[in-house]
Amino acid sequence: MFMLQFDKIYLPFLLVMLCSICFQPAPATGQAAAESGVPGSSSPGERFAASAKQDALSGDARLEAKISLQDTGTRLSDVCGKLSKAAGVPIWCDRSLGEKRLHLRISDKPVRELMLALGEVVPGTWVRNEEFGSYTLMPNAGAVKYANSWWRTFNKERDKQFSALRDTLLVLMNRKDFDLPEEELRRKEVQNGLQEVRFWRGLPRAAQTQITRLSPFLDTYQKAPIMSYGLDHGAVFVDRADLPEFSFKGLIHAASQLKLDGRLSASEIDDITGVNVFGGGSSLIADIVRRNGTTSSSGIILSLPRSVMSRIVFSDHRWLPEAAKKEGDALPAAWKELLAYQQTTYWPTAPAAEGAESEPLRAPKRKPDSLAELSKKHGFDFVSDYHSLPYRISRPRPGDRHPGTGAGAKPERKTGNDKESELNQAARAHDISWKRSGSGLILFKNNRWYRDDPLEAPDRALEQLQSLYRQAEAADTDEARLMNHLEMASYALTHLNTWQIANGLRYYTDEARLARLGDGENRAKANCQPYADIAATALTYPSLCRFYGMLSANQKRLLVTKRLAAGDISAEQARFLFSAFPGLNRARAGDAFVGLDFRKRGLALVVPDVFSNVRHGNTPYRLKIVAAADAAQ
Repeated sequence: MFMLQFDKIYLPFLLVMLCSICFQPAPATGQAAAESGVPGSSSPGERFAASAKQDALSGDARLEAKISLQDTGTRLSDVCGKLSKAAGVPIWCDRSLGEKRLHLRISDKPVRELMLALGEVVPGTWVRNEEFGSYTLMPNAGAVKYANSWWRTFNKERDKQFSALRDTLLVLMNRKDFDLPEEELRRKEVQNGLQEVRFWRGLPRAAQTQITRLSPFLDTYQKAPIMSYGLDHGAVFVDRADLPEFSFKGLIHAASQLKLDGRLSASEIDDITGVNVFGGGSSLIADIVRRNGTTSSSGIILSLPRSVMSRIVFSDHRWLPEAAKKEGDALPAAWKELLAYQQTTYWPTAPAAEGAESEPLRAPKRKPDSLAELSKKHGFDFVSDYHSLPYRISRPRPGDRHPGTGAGAKPERKTGNDKESELNQAARAHDISWKRSGSGLILFKNNRWYRDDPLEAPDRALEQLQSLYRQAEAADTDEARLMNHLEMASYALTHLNTWQIANGLRYYTDEARLARLGDGENRAKANCQPYADIAATALTYPSLCRFYGMLSANQKRLLVTKRLAAGDISAEQARFLFSAFPGLNRARAGDAFVGLDFRKRGLALVVPDVFSNVRHGNTPYRLKIVAAADAAQ
């Protein structure tokens, strides 16, 4: 339930809102749909406006005061503060709305006009307190229900898909030997595949089940399959003694193929204590573990067919209308529900966007840039919502229609030069709706607001990260910069959910800096998304970042300088370390050193031998996950 700034003043309104939320009819169409918060025959924006009468703003001459604003990505709470100052009236918003971000271009307009526009775009209802003469923007109950309904349907379908995916992994791990003629079975490539099949089938059933739960599918927390995450999300250690002979032979056969002479020596085989199986997105990878705790690749990988991972688990559903045309009545019921949302625009001024999931990255311009340019060209004021979305600013080149058009960018469709045509064009390019307010303001709204609103990083977390970021910029050694980098990634994992890290934090844009740079070369080269690398580290090395967050300041310094003795960490830290990274120097935990070497060997915490590029500012860090015993050498 939302929190009010003055409980006593707004208690009657709170009770009304409680009743409206708790006692709602079943999903329906028309007026019933407006009350239930699900897609209906009219657009959401029209329904929310109809249910939120703004009569509270009439008859107050103080609201005729004029105001001018030019803000991009500013908080609603800050906008209310500026309105309050201009009108000399206490103007607030409910705390649940305070962090919503807006993009405004307003020139000498009455405060009342902007308040009415905010009520439609947010959306919300203005409530006047007669005793104090103040105004508060309260959330629209229908909009809250609408968003909650989409997330409930979407998450239920995601869980169903992931459950089916784990079942598929179990089936693939228990495949039978190939039913092929004898001469075909003798072929080298067939033998290699056969030995891998036998390795997976020989794993204990309990280990197989545990392995299917390894990958958290962090890739799917993006709106679309853009970047692959998933390196240190744990591993399952299977002791050599628990491997049947035919499974161990499959392991040895696969590992031998990686050697020039095609064989492992007897001492090399005797040195194997087991295998670590870890998830790499849609693949499972098996590494050999030796007596000294070091690991090496076995060459065994179990990959899921691309078709198994359904696109429905990503939140960008612009492909659904086309899928519905092909599938017809065979489309799953949950997909039909999500299709209804995808085909609905906030206002009925432009068709819902359809196409490939990667389309946002190929938009010719950022949404804020497009709206600002249209406003300047056609001389209109506007109010728009704002979200942290992917963008790519390329260097301007001869022949570009405007600065910021990147190679491969989809050209804008030519539909005329009049204002309405260009507004419709922008609506299609950025999946937004627009309308004219009664006073002539142009209002813009993200059609996927219900999806994107919860993905934003909270202000309190951004403020703390900004403080840590300034410390990192002031650091004068590589060790200090790396410590600050991991401090920020650890903080993000503790205070943000995965959706917020993969979207709101990763794509948070420093709009003030971007505006100062203007158009051209400097803007293209600037890093105006300061937390993108922090988000990448948090999603790529979550176990490492969580372990780092458990350490004291002195332990963190020892870790970075490779002098943290595994025997000196607390029992709680040790339990986390060995549960997150099975097989990690089990035999030598007492005398091994855990550390980070970002110049040569990389991260010395977990077994998979994988590289990833992580940067803070202009300082590159090449992070590699290796065994702790290597760090002690």
